[in-house]
Amino acid sequence: MQSQTLSPALYNAAEEAFEAILTFDTDMGRVRVPTRLKAPVDLPTDMVEAGLIAEGRAALDRPGAMKSRIAAAPAEPPERRNGLIDIFFGFFGNRAA
Repeated sequence: MQSQTLSPALYNAAEEAFEAILTFDTDMGRVRVPTRLKAPVDLPTDMVEAGLIAEGRAALDRPGAMKSRIAAAPAEPPERRNGLIDIFFGFFGNRAA
């Protein structure tokens, strides 16, 4: 199951369209999709949000659509290796000079 969050919609007067970012939280991480709805500036807010969400959902499955993926954080941090690099940093620390 995925949840979704719509950023505040802005009206682009030059394009005569509402624009926003739709973020989906999935098991694989976050996916952000830019959305655009060509509509008059006086369109009711609930219709703007519904149109932007519909456009974002359609763009999510569209090949070639602009998307930003942020991988989910691993459940546990990676295991620390004991090696030459760890010994070096253990002895000298993280000093610049």
